[in-house]
Amino acid sequence: MAPPASDPAKIQQIQQFLNSVLSQRGPSALPYAETTKWLIRQHLLTLISSQSSLEPKTATFTHNDGRSAILLQADGTIPMPFQGVSYNIPVVIWLLESYPRDPPRVYVNPTRDMIIKRPHSNVSPSGLVSLPYLHAWNYWRSEEKFLD
Repeated sequence: MAPPASDPAKIQQIQQFLNSVLSQRGPSALPYAETTKWLIRQHLLTLISSQSSLEPKTATFTHNDGRSAILLQADGTIPMPFQGVSYNIPVVIWLLESYPRDPPRVYVNPTRDMIIKRPHSNVSPSGLVSLPYLHAWNYWRSEEKFLD
């Protein structure tokens, strides 16, 4: 179980990680615009403060056209209510190179014994989450809703 989001040690560890990866320069720099790195840091800190089971990481994301890039992601579980019961759904929230102009890419990352109901109105067979506010993402209006 993840420590509470208010755990000062966890928050400090996350801040240090984000400061480190977002301040890298040269070939090892993450591919985000310099002008958005502080905002990305704040978004991830806010998200993880509200969803303490999520953890920021860097990993290789492969685009549909075969290009790959090392990007930030929030990896963990989020509670999902269903018929009066809350289930912890494993997700990976990717911040693509164009974030925050473009929405995060959210995937359900099912465990071996987890089944995504087919057809599912919000999750593709690949696990890609499709929600109206992601499709209608407008950075200036969608940011707060995403972080809720």
